[in-house]
Amino acid sequence: MTVDEMRIQAQLKFPRKINLQFAIRYINDAIKKLCKKYDTAGIRETITITAKADEWYDIDPLFFKVKECIINGTKTKTNAFRIRSKKVQFDYDGTYDFTYIRYPKDVTGGTEEPEIAVDYHDILPDYIASKERARIFGMRDEDAQILLAEFYDSAKDTHTTLKSHKGTSKRIKAPIW
Repeated sequence: MTVDEMRIQAQLKFPRKINLQFAIRYINDAIKKLCKKYDTAGIRETITITAKADEWYDIDPLFFKVKECIINGTKTKTNAFRIRSKKVQFDYDGTYDFTYIRYPKDVTGGTEEPEIAVDYHDILPDYIASKERARIFGMRDEDAQILLAEFYDSAKDTHTTLKSHKGTSKRIKAPIW
């Protein structure tokens, strides 16, 4: 779904025209909030680094979370590395497969699709409508708060769904009726 399509969906929930620049700002803000809370919202990437001990190597400036680091060829996970200022340093010489999560790139125009997982696209209009209502009617607007709560509830559901699709879901204790 493009930014314009999300803006139109948001306008159905908030019957006023929403400025494109505001919609872009709200979408970028929502994506950052989703990524901080749910790693399924970020972009997973793996890079191979041939490293010398105690040397620093650049990683993606949008990086925010390490998923795993595997010593290449052995399939052994390792924690023998440090990260500072978007750089990584390894304790030992070797080749490593470094898997991390990064923030999606910001959207800048109406025809762009956010880089976030497509499953999250349907909930972004709730955030846009919520923020626009709050901007116009104030933060205490009840409808804005309801839309924001729907956004966070849907985000949690989407995250749970994406986790279960990847085969990493956990058993959840259910109450006995």
